[in-house]
Amino acid sequence: MIATAITLAVPAHAGGLYFSERGVRPLARGGAFVAGADDIGAMWFNPAGLVDAQGTFMADASLMLFSASFTPLVQVVGDAGAIQTEQLATVQGSTPPLAIPTVGIAFPVGAERRWTVGGGVFAPYTPLLSWPATAPDGTATPARYSLVSLQGSLLGIFDLFAAYKVSEQFRIGAGVEVLAGVFQDVVDLDANPGILGAPQDPAYDALSQTRATIFTPSGNAGATWIPSRYVRIGVSGQLPFWIDAPATVNVRLPSAPVFANASQVGESAGVKFRLPAHLRAGVEVRPIDALRVEVSYEHQFWSLQDTIDITPHNIELVGITGFPSPYSIPRISIPRHLQDCDSVHLGGEYRIDTSATTKVHLRLGTSFETSAVPTAYESPLTVDGNKLTFAGGIGVTIGRTRIDATFAYVYMLPVDVSPTVGQLQPINPVGGNPLPGPPNNVINSGHYTASAPIIGLGFQYAFDVSPAHKPQPVRPLPSPPPPPPPPPPPPPPVVAPVIPVEVAPPEPKTKPKKKKPTAHPPSSTP
Repeated sequence: MIATAITLAVPAHAGGLYFSERGVRPLARGGAFVAGADDIGAMWFNPAGLVDAQGTFMADASLMLFSASFTPLVQVVGDAGAIQTEQLATVQGSTPPLAIPTVGIAFPVGAERRWTVGGGVFAPYTPLLSWPATAPDGTATPARYSLVSLQGSLLGIFDLFAAYKVSEQFRIGAGVEVLAGVFQDVVDLDANPGILGAPQDPAYDALSQTRATIFTPSGNAGATWIPSRYVRIGVSGQLPFWIDAPATVNVRLPSAPVFANASQVGESAGVKFRLPAHLRAGVEVRPIDALRVEVSYEHQFWSLQDTIDITPHNIELVGITGFPSPYSIPRISIPRHLQDCDSVHLGGEYRIDTSATTKVHLRLGTSFETSAVPTAYESPLTVDGNKLTFAGGIGVTIGRTRIDATFAYVYMLPVDVSPTVGQLQPINPVGGNPLPGPPNNVINSGHYTASAPIIGLGFQYAFDVSPAHKPQPVRPLPSPPPPPPPPPPPPPPVVAPVIPVEVAPPEPKTKPKKKKPTAHPPSSTP
């Protein structure tokens, strides 16, 4: 009985499902914020987009006005043993006004500003639902066995991230996350042994209050490719959260006579279950600089949560009439059998430059998401069905400051669970497991509706808008002067050139011509 309360507290907030996309600006785009993620909201959708968020601080909050209704259907045994279906009074579930926040900051690193680091905290857009224990006509409602209230719960995801600009066309990013906080719930447990009274007899109800402390790490990563100025493509993935949480429980034992002298010994227990992994992909087109339109797809692996396992730590009941004393509460496994769900998102924004320092951003978006809860396991604890979201918003940038506002409406298609289809019965804590009971012991059959208007406001400030410094070319150090050249070799000895002497060829030998005797004058001899 004690450990069962832990089961009902934790999944109602987390495994009962992120009812809407989160973040003021992303929600205004219908959740289509994977390829176009470029502010602190990229922590959840695609950490690679944080490259474009460097040097900024952002804070936003959304008010989810969630409401739900449950009209139980029960089977009773009529005259002659005939089984008849009866409709009980409708009960309304509601949530307190609660601002769901996002806060984060991103810093550039290095002169080239390729690295971005930072951190933040945010919470899933999940309602803290409450159900009345009695219907308007004063009768007890089966909803009390699923949930009475989650008020007092406080849970957030703390994120440290880093992103890197590989090139102008490609960015990557990753984050280390911790899901931390407190779950607190109030729920009625059915401690009827099954033989002492009618099923769901209020005299055997045990009102329990549970407080569970959660601290669970996880992580995510993403990449963005920009093949041209007109197109961006983004992908990202989120690891599961493996939850193994300690808890304390206080229980008001039933008013039935068998519990008149009973008491509880011990109050600690542990609970184990998993929250889903996510895969996202998106394509954003920018036909002109002022217009951005994205379509994205998301797959959530809720099938990881098949059961919730509770292990009491020496919790015992003493003094129950007809039972061994002390009676140890055994380990309990709660069937969940959740299923994977898919969603598609379409959205965008248009920028109007009203002046050199003032811009107006108009945003619209829509999405459709399938249910993570099979019809047979629908319950007031986890009201979930196929959902449609319609959203719009406006942003105004003045200098370094941007103010955002969003309104969205989430509508869940009604879910009908026949008494012959419903699979949930009150857990018998005395026996430690659900007892097979008559048809009218099913507690989740009925008609379910839910919707949520969401109003969001956000603020962003760019505290560092200095441009990146391009790397300067490295100038080589001057080289040492070259060594002096070796002395020239001595000149070779000067050798007078041999001047060839031209020798006239010998004249051909010819016979000398005989000279004619020369007449001499007669000599006078004295």
